Amino acid sequence: MRSNFPFLLMVVIRVTYQFTHTNFVVKKLVDCDKRNVSKFYSNLRNEGGRQYLDFDAVFPKAMDETVGVLCDIETSLDEKVYAKLFTIRERNCCASMHKYMGEFAYALEQSAGIAPGVCPIPKRKYRARNHYLDFSKISLQTFPFGHLRLTIKVVDNDANSAVLFCITCYIDNVLN
Repeated sequence: MRSNFPFLLMVVIRVTYQFTHTNFVVKKLVDCDKRNVSKFYSNLRNEGGRQYLDFDAVFPKAMDETVGVLCDIETSLDEKVYAKLFTIRERNCCASMHKYMGEFAYALEQSAGIAPGVCPIPKRKYRARNHYLDFSKISLQTFPFGHLRLTIKVVDNDANSAVLFCITCYIDNVLN
């Protein structure tokens, strides 16, 4: 009897490949906080196959251990109907940002005048201009290819209904 091991190994490698190698193209960023507590404004532009971000944001509270994050990651075939893949819930927004985003977060922090990798992040207004979005630096690289919607809510742990920052990112994770 012939073994199916080589075939099964190829299937596992192909499936694993389909859920790795983040190659994001951000299509749109939307401030999803109806009250816009963070006073977040952004401009995203494409130049020469690269994406650059300008933003202004106010952190109304220090991003310390009392500030958590909820991140819903959804996928879509038609960009109209989205299905939830998973939710990341963490009680320390700053630490989880560094854990899941790694070097990508450090570069973004440096562009905004924040000491990279240091928690807590002080309460104040931050601004970044011409920040190159290098998604290869994201620590978490297990995203399916296709149309994705990431909704990131930064919340006060003491009052979960108190949204301090909310952004929805519409992303295409494309095959090379």
